Amino acid sequence: MVTIDNTTAIISNRNNSSSRTIRLRSMPDNNGVSKTFELSETAASISEFVVDCLDLEDEEDENATIVVDIPRISGDCLGKVVEFMTHYEKEELKQISGKPLRGSTFNEEVTQKWYRDFVSDESLGIEGKTSDLEAAPRRLMELHAAANFLGIERLLDLVVLKIAYQIMNKDKEGIRVYLNLPKMTKEEEEQVRKDKPWIFEN
Repeated sequence: MVTIDNTTAIISNRNNSSSRTIRLRSMPDNNGVSKTFELSETAASISEFVVDCLDLEDEEDENATIVVDIPRISGDCLGKVVEFMTHYEKEELKQISGKPLRGSTFNEEVTQKWYRDFVSDESLGIEGKTSDLEAAPRRLMELHAAANFLGIERLLDLVVLKIAYQIMNKDKEGIRVYLNLPKMTKEEEEQVRKDKPWIFEN
């Protein structure tokens, strides 16, 4: 999972930190091609998954380059995650309350502009194109899964809050469509109403 790598075909996000260079390599796409992103060890260390991998690495040379393979996460999604990790090194995301939602809008809850923009439709590649109307929630879900897998708590908090505001005023069908969930059977709906009644509150 962790290897020493001397290749140069990478996308660099690294600053001038003296820590070891970390390269995160995505899972291969349908053509067998992976994307590799370079960042500092400090930036990479907000991921519990990466820290666990580095703990297994006995390379102590501060000039070493260490590659960590990231399964399950596509190149495009990993690129967004690395963007977050790199910025977080310079400006930490302030603590976000999850539930209840204190602000009436997402922008009131998240006061740092960079982080608001990071999960905006524009940042996720949505520019009013009909073909891209479903891309924002899909990419948010991909970021959610990636943050959860990599153990990046603050990214997970940010994405969960964004999703919560996106579905806050939707009815159950709107939530189902937004989250791209299959229709529930009557029995499944009754169970969800019992376990999570807040989903059905208007």
